[in-house]
Amino acid sequence: MKKMENKKNLDEIVLYHGSLAELNSRDPNMQYRFADELSFTSDYHDNYHSIRKELLDKGYDGIVNRKTRGLYVFIFNLFKVEGTPIIKIDKGKSIKES
Repeated sequence: MKKMENKKNLDEIVLYHGSLAELNSRDPNMQYRFADELSFTSDYHDNYHSIRKELLDKGYDGIVNRKTRGLYVFIFNLFKVEGTPIIKIDKGKSIKES
């Protein structure tokens, strides 16, 4: 996958439990499409900030259909997320161009 040209804020990375259609229905000015890959599974982390960074590093704008898997190791609670990766559609471009 091609690396991102634009800098994105980690707060903009979407971790959504629902479907892509539900996410897109929330804000007509913020639309997403599925990425080329069918699924994403993060590494184990102790916070969502790290998971957002992992998604950003892979060039995704988030995931939909999110599931969280937990793991307790000694005194640490670790978890990973699974979902379908999504990419934000740039305004002024068609879905095929973005």
